[in-house]
Amino acid sequence: MLPDIGFMIGLYIITRMLSFITRKGQSEEHVGVKIWAVITILITVICLFDLYIGGSKS
Repeated sequence: MLPDIGFMIGLYIITRMLSFITRKGQSEEHVGVKIWAVITILITVICLFDLYIGGSKS
């Protein structure tokens, strides 16, 4: 159950960061925010992969 919650949170984080990256118009984010969003996505993917590998060992 706990890994499922971790996956849900990880996918939510990725979704929010993608929304930051793809905003256009007046609400467009600064370049620094976009860079941090990409870094956050990469870290989240690594953590999700680690969660998946750790969960499959049981």
